[in-house]
Amino acid sequence: MTTPGSSRKRILIIDDEVDVRELLALLLERDGYRVARAEDGTEGLAMVQSLRPDLVITDHLMPGLSGGEIVRTMRATPALASIPVIMVTGAPIDRALQDAEGTIVVEAFLRKPSTWKLLREVVRASLKNN
Repeated sequence: MTTPGSSRKRILIIDDEVDVRELLALLLERDGYRVARAEDGTEGLAMVQSLRPDLVITDHLMPGLSGGEIVRTMRATPALASIPVIMVTGAPIDRALQDAEGTIVVEAFLRKPSTWKLLREVVRASLKNN
């Protein structure tokens, strides 16, 4: 099922688990999104900087940079600061995902494993606000 207008939106998935990355990509592509993939935090941040996706879905604990470090860098970079981020993780969330005032700097946290229905709703809501 393709969501109206979704084919123009690019989503970057950053996850070191290939099965998670590919499943998310398959599901999002079926909904009509353009999907790019990165297998670790370092590659992911470079792709955020070059692609400027409409949405980033990232794991938290990964080799290279963590999801928290990616988000912190994005929020400190004016050209990237407004890109919404969804954190999908099995790890506890730490203070790296909060700004100086303690505000969480991602649009949503989803625990692994999460349902496709919930992820789809969060993706749509995040893109609608962007």
